[in-house]
Amino acid sequence: TLGVKDQLIFPEIDYAKVEKTKGMNISITTTARTDAEGLALLRQMGMPFRQ
Repeated sequence: TLGVKDQLIFPEIDYAKVEKTKGMNISITTTARTDAEGLALLRQMGMPFRQ
C-alpha cells in the first residue's frame, strides 16, 4: 500500500476543477504464489525497492 498526499500528481486531473487537494492510499495486489514471484513481478513493472 502506498500513501499519496496529493491527487494532483496525476496529469489527468484538471487543476482548475480542484477545490481542495485530497490524498489517497493505493493498494497493489497480485496473484503471485510466493513473495519472490510477487517481488519479481513488481520489479518488472518498475516499482522501486530498496536493495
